[in-house]
Amino acid sequence: MSKITIDHDTCRTLAQFCKRSNLDRVREFSEDEEEAWRMLEALRALRSELGRIGYNPR
Repeated sequence: MSKITIDHDTCRTLAQFCKRSNLDRVREFSEDEEEAWRMLEALRALRSELGRIGYNPR
């Protein structure tokens, strides 16, 4: 696993984006349904990690 450095405002913005993202939203950026699901799972993983370090928008 790699570490990245992101400033506070960017983390907060990414957490909000992950919260608001859903399958319909990512479908338009994917080649097929399978890729859309993988993208959504990646966003969920990112949201989980951001939440773990304190970025958990309500």
